[in-house]
Amino acid sequence: MSEDFERKVLRHVPLDRREFIKKMIVGAAFAAPAIASFNMVGLGAGSAHGLTSNVVSRHDLTCRIKTDAAARLQTQINNLPPNAPPALKARLQKRLDSLNAWLIANNC
Repeated sequence: MSEDFERKVLRHVPLDRREFIKKMIVGAAFAAPAIASFNMVGLGAGSAHGLTSNVVSRHDLTCRIKTDAAARLQTQINNLPPNAPPALKARLQKRLDSLNAWLIANNC
């Protein structure tokens, strides 16, 4: 690292952080060529197609989230104590019915 560059950069850095910043700059200078040296010839659009096998669509993810929420609500309803207020059970059941209707309407 040149003296001029070092002065320009390090004058903006607190004294207690200068050694760390020097190491980061020197480390970055060696990391960039190492990363750029990997062979990427085989990573064209055709070969990249197989790399996405575990990607989940937004629709599938939303279905999973809503299915899990419906299962949790059903568990809450099943575990309500016998003396639970009827309004609470009705509110939970209404929420569960709404989730189930969404799941059916969206082919989940």
